[in-house]
Amino acid sequence: MRSIKRRLWTALAAATLLIWCVFFAMLAAYWQHGSDSPWKAGLAHLGDQLLLALPDPVANALTAAASSSTMRSPLPAVRGDTGEPGNILTALTLNTLQLLAVGVLLGGSVVLSLRPLKRLSAEVAQRPPSDTTPIAQDRVPGEIAPLIGAFNSLLARVEASMQSERYFIAQAAHELRTPMSALHTYAEVALLTDDIAEKDALLRRLIDAAARTSRLADQLLDQARLESGPQPANWVEADAPELVRHLLGEFSVQADAQMISLFQRLAPCRIRCDIDAIGILLRNLVDNAIRYAGRCSIIEVRSGHQCDGDALYPYLEVLDDGPGIAESERPRAFERFYRVPGTTEPGSGIGLSLVATIAGQHGARIECDSGMDGRGLRVRVVFPAIMPQR
Repeated sequence: MRSIKRRLWTALAAATLLIWCVFFAMLAAYWQHGSDSPWKAGLAHLGDQLLLALPDPVANALTAAASSSTMRSPLPAVRGDTGEPGNILTALTLNTLQLLAVGVLLGGSVVLSLRPLKRLSAEVAQRPPSDTTPIAQDRVPGEIAPLIGAFNSLLARVEASMQSERYFIAQAAHELRTPMSALHTYAEVALLTDDIAEKDALLRRLIDAAARTSRLADQLLDQARLESGPQPANWVEADAPELVRHLLGEFSVQADAQMISLFQRLAPCRIRCDIDAIGILLRNLVDNAIRYAGRCSIIEVRSGHQCDGDALYPYLEVLDDGPGIAESERPRAFERFYRVPGTTEPGSGIGLSLVATIAGQHGARIECDSGMDGRGLRVRVVFPAIMPQR
């Protein structure tokens, strides 16, 4: 489609051509008829009519002023002199008509150029909410095409987000169905058995299944909260060791039950973050370590600075001496709902994906390596350096 600029230049060229055509017509008439040109007579008549159209006091004042100026002039008066009121009014009228003609042509070109946008806006308004079909850029002026391109890019991101949400809902429903079925089964069997020992065993299984279901629900809620995007307005500059000490107290009972030793090696460092999101990140890293490192293992949480070039980057890391994850599987371990092959511990595959999401929202990178003494797993989250305030 032609651009608005081209249409405006076309309209301006048409107005200029019209003005020059009138000028050459007047010039040709003057050459042909001389001082008796019909153009001159017509313009003089127009001036007289315009002067008569003015209120009498104004017309008389203009005429008197023109007569006085002619009497003081040392040159002889010339008929058709532009100093006469009628000629001045004629020139003013013609200039006004020229401006009106230019305005009409330019306005018409703009209206004609923007007409497709009206049709396009009506079509978009009638779309259903789930329709993310790109808008055809060949139907809009060239100046609007970049905006439509950016809007189509937004529609593509919205479509990708909707697809991810549909996948998430389908997977979440599948993950919830299994523990809910287990809860129902354990409860029914416990009601039917008369053996106290068997009933107690079933109730313990019921409690474990309820705990797994509760954790899965919490992770799904965390995932839904994070999907809404980061809220930088809620970010603060926080003391990382203080966050770690506050959080590790939540895992003392769980670690003692597995005879796991929890250690801290915390060097002073500060990170700019959403404290709630970093709490989710740390909880999932520590919980994963407790679940998969095994009984009687050692888990250590560290904080500090990592030197990279001339800058120091704060980090948080969790490492253990458990079985770890094969190097080939480490990149995929952070995908949502992915379970490392051979894993026997119950889980949903959401924990590390939450860690990856939170790290991405904070502009942090994840380093995954072997843990203590070449065994187990080490996950380090390296945050951007905090620039000093000036």
